[in-house]
Amino acid sequence: MAKPRGAVSARHKGDDELPEAVRRTRRRIRSIIAAFIATAAIGLLAVVVVVAISASVGRSFSHIGQRNLLKPIPVSKSACPYIVAMHDAANAFQSQTPLLGFGVDGRGNLVPWPTTRAALSHAADVLDVTIAAGIPYVPPPVQAYLTTVRVDIRQGREEASLTNDPNAFLQRVEPLLTSGQRAFGFAGDLVGHACSVDLKADNGVVAATNP
Repeated sequence: MAKPRGAVSARHKGDDELPEAVRRTRRRIRSIIAAFIATAAIGLLAVVVVVAISASVGRSFSHIGQRNLLKPIPVSKSACPYIVAMHDAANAFQSQTPLLGFGVDGRGNLVPWPTTRAALSHAADVLDVTIAAGIPYVPPPVQAYLTTVRVDIRQGREEASLTNDPNAFLQRVEPLLTSGQRAFGFAGDLVGHACSVDLKADNGVVAATNP
């Protein structure tokens, strides 16, 4: 049946031609859709940030993650000043670990990759020198793990010098960083609570079972 001349379907009308109640309904629907999209985007961003932070914290120099803990062994009190120094150096190194290609300065501001790489390299040098000074004062089993850390730091420094961006850095250095973390964590297990601070960096939580 033919439509009367001049008749216009309501769905083809512009908003200005629709009744006020219909326009209000459309505006409400659009607002709901916009709010849903914004909420979904914020949720996705939050997930990305949490994953990135988890990955970064997972690279902290106390070896966060699941592994078996070693039982502490006797450690001379003469080693404690060196344990404290290594603990502080590990904290400093950990604080320079980049997040999404950026580091964080003392005020919590993000700094770009070239600055981050230089700060991380300096922190690695300090940690390496501090470990070298402390090795003679700790028991042989601890010495062995700390020596592994020094090897990983040296190789990581060489690999880092070849990178121009954070992605390349992570690809080249991640295996060495993981190895160094693990060895440092085991060394910390053996030292235990023999001194005023643990060897491991402060904010490490190890989900583990004793062997």
